[in-house]
Amino acid sequence: MVKRNFWLRMVIMLLALTGMINILFNQTEVGLIIIFLSLVVLWINVMLNAKDKKKYQQIAMLFLEKLDVEAYIEEYTKFRANLYTNDFEKSIDELSILLCKTTISHKYPIYDELMAKVEVEKEYSSVEKFLYYQAWFEYYLDQRNIGKAEYMQYQMERLYPRLPVQIKKYISKEISVNRLTLNVYLKEHIPQTEMILSRLLQQKISKLSFIQTMYLLGIISYNQKDYLTANYRFSYVYNNSNDTKWKEAAKAYLDVLETI
Repeated sequence: MVKRNFWLRMVIMLLALTGMINILFNQTEVGLIIIFLSLVVLWINVMLNAKDKKKYQQIAMLFLEKLDVEAYIEEYTKFRANLYTNDFEKSIDELSILLCKTTISHKYPIYDELMAKVEVEKEYSSVEKFLYYQAWFEYYLDQRNIGKAEYMQYQMERLYPRLPVQIKKYISKEISVNRLTLNVYLKEHIPQTEMILSRLLQQKISKLSFIQTMYLLGIISYNQKDYLTANYRFSYVYNNSNDTKWKEAAKAYLDVLETI
């Protein structure tokens, strides 16, 4: 809850209670005026909440559409600092930011941060564990340690039934994309994987998801020796992925393609 919202709600409740007390003691006119004031404050609170929601959406766009990860982390941290959060919410924020950092792992090593949370992992809820394992999954992919990435995927799949219903629909997408990613790296089920990834590009997805998908399709084309298509896909990733790890990875493939 935004700190401002907390105090506004206290004011609304106090005004409403004061108004009702005045009405009970036959001071109807004063009571109605005070209740009217509480409604005014409530309207102000609703308008400010709408403004906060719009602000958060703008911050999210820094990550999902502009791929400006560092700017997103900075703005998100400032936004959340204005909230009353419990220990669980603070932990979720930390893990979410850590997961965001995996997209710039080429310039921001996250191993130490991942290791720093090993001891507290046993106390995590299922949601916290999922975010933590997803960060490890991304790390192992970057290290090309596919065996350990598979293990983290297995752990996340085991967690899925225990997750809250309201977030399962978001988590299920992550699990599916992870599986497709592993298929690409393991060179398994490629026809089906390529078809699903190609269809994904036709859907309304964020620029971040589009870049990830194009990169995976680029690897598939490269492995199939379809170098023309691979060059197109990696060039798109290189030119549109800002300063994320996919830009550097695409450049590595493009350098090799220049020699073929």
